[in-house]
Amino acid sequence: MRLLPSLTRWSRLSSRFPALDASSNKESSSEQGRIVSLTVEPMRWLTGGALIGALTLLLIFLGLLLWEGAMAFWPRKLYLIQTTDQQAWLVELVREETFTPLRTKPDSHSEGGLPLRQLLYLGAPGMGVQPLRWVPTAAYQEVKLPKAALSVELISGERFHGIPLALSEEERPPLTRPADIIARWQQLRTELDAWRNWKASTRRELSRLSERLEQAQKEHRKALRLRPQDAFGINREWDLQRQALEKSIQSAQQQLNEILAQQPTVRLTLQVFPGPKPEQYTIDGIDLIRLYPANQLSALDRIGVVLDRWFSFLTEQPRAANSAGGVMPALWGTIVMTLLMSVIAAPFGLITALHLREYARPGALLLLVRISLRNLAGVPSIVYGVFGLGFFCYVLGGYLDGGADAVGWAPWPAKTWWLAVALTAFCGTGAFLLGLRQFAGIDPQGPLLYRLRGMLSLTLWAICLVFFVVLIATIPGFQGLYRSNLPEPTFGTGGLLWASITMALLTLPVVVVSTEEALASVPFSLREGSYACGASQWQTIRRVVLPRALPGMLTGLVLAMARAAGEVAPLMLVGTVKLAPEVPWKERFPFVRLEDQFMHLGYHLFDVGFQSQNGELSRSLVFATALLLVAIVFVLNLSAVWLRAWLRHQYPLSA
Repeated sequence: MRLLPSLTRWSRLSSRFPALDASSNKESSSEQGRIVSLTVEPMRWLTGGALIGALTLLLIFLGLLLWEGAMAFWPRKLYLIQTTDQQAWLVELVREETFTPLRTKPDSHSEGGLPLRQLLYLGAPGMGVQPLRWVPTAAYQEVKLPKAALSVELISGERFHGIPLALSEEERPPLTRPADIIARWQQLRTELDAWRNWKASTRRELSRLSERLEQAQKEHRKALRLRPQDAFGINREWDLQRQALEKSIQSAQQQLNEILAQQPTVRLTLQVFPGPKPEQYTIDGIDLIRLYPANQLSALDRIGVVLDRWFSFLTEQPRAANSAGGVMPALWGTIVMTLLMSVIAAPFGLITALHLREYARPGALLLLVRISLRNLAGVPSIVYGVFGLGFFCYVLGGYLDGGADAVGWAPWPAKTWWLAVALTAFCGTGAFLLGLRQFAGIDPQGPLLYRLRGMLSLTLWAICLVFFVVLIATIPGFQGLYRSNLPEPTFGTGGLLWASITMALLTLPVVVVSTEEALASVPFSLREGSYACGASQWQTIRRVVLPRALPGMLTGLVLAMARAAGEVAPLMLVGTVKLAPEVPWKERFPFVRLEDQFMHLGYHLFDVGFQSQNGELSRSLVFATALLLVAIVFVLNLSAVWLRAWLRHQYPLSA
């Protein structure tokens, strides 16, 4: 009871002197903040340390990848090494390390630490020596840096090291001075590249004409099967077409022979060092793609060599079983597959998220759908690959190739099929009318009948969907689109189309969840304001909700594209191959051969890194390919951040 007068007195004082109450509150709040700070300080340090550790690991990974990727094509110096066992090698130093030698005597331990050994690339392939060899530095008798040493790269992926002796051409005196040889090669390289491109384009034209002849022959067989009564006219038209194509093929083959006859005659003679004594080795100039004096290059010259190698890496086809050459087909396949995937996944993800967030009524079914979508996001990617192979490739692809018979289905009789069409149309009409009644609101007869009518409408739509799939699969008289190509499959195997659809299924949960979250972040007051102005629900969604949810939606789509660009496991089953030097491109619409198999950067990285015959020689290609793939994903993520910021600036209340 004594506390009450004191509290009353304090309230009077605080009302008369507000500063006293404010200072008291300030002191109590500062004291409370000091206590909270002392309480959470260990957790603050713990979380900060975890963040620093994660960032450090990320920076180490990116730094290693950037360094190894940037130095993948850096030209190294060449050393002429004379060993104690009278071996002479012109080598390139790959790396060095310490090692523990085998010892037979306990007192033979070397002083001063472990000995050093170096991995050397000998640069004399095809001359009876191993390209790579570990050599202890204690075995070196003499090490020199020959000024005239050349590093020579061939189309086959091999690299020779040697001292230039002569560069001979037809109707020209041979050049023997190293400076003259290098200067003349810079002129010849343009001519040789032009000749190679000329030959490659003529061969592509010859291959295209042969493909057209084969396709015309398949169409001729198909026409005879479908219209046997017009066999005479079909055969006559085929003869005229065949003669024209064969004439074009003969002309292209003659042009190719003329090109081969005009092949430049260039010979480069090198002094190579494969062992005890040097030998002479002659290289055909047509097989050369690059040579440079490794020990005379300045810093700018080395950067020029690096840029030249990177340009070749991005624009050329792979060679020597993917252990040399470029990644242009793999880069093209990755980009096209990712774009097709986004075109397929974006509309389905948007429509699904719109219905779940704006139209679907809360309930057990909606909760089940959302839980299923989030569970699908955690399914291993290889499961999607197995599903794509079994359903898309074998079932849908086989049906497109040879009809229902090709996949073991029995087509329905025509009367039964049309009866099923009528039943499907009846169910669809009933479901549509019931749905219209649902949009009118709560039924005056009671909410129970309203819910029953909704369930009946949903059931009828499900029945229509099942009947529609069955009707498509049992069309009478449908024998496939590519039956004349059987038993060779067209769509019945892995290809670009099935790979894109499989990756769209894999990324669809990500697109749906991100789109739904973006729609949910739009304030409901904006919807209410639109409804108050007389707008319908669709007008509100189209003009109010979607523009402000667009940043989050596009961000989710771009992140899904980034994930699809880096996935490998599903693609190994549904379309990607080790080597497909021809990109899936054609001159007519849709300009992309959807049935073709393709190369992918992720699978190419796996193949070069783990399936190569000599992993040490392809080490540079592994890091260069990894850097390129990470760069593509980084650009996609950066574009998502920029797009989100730009759209937020356009729509200030956007997600």
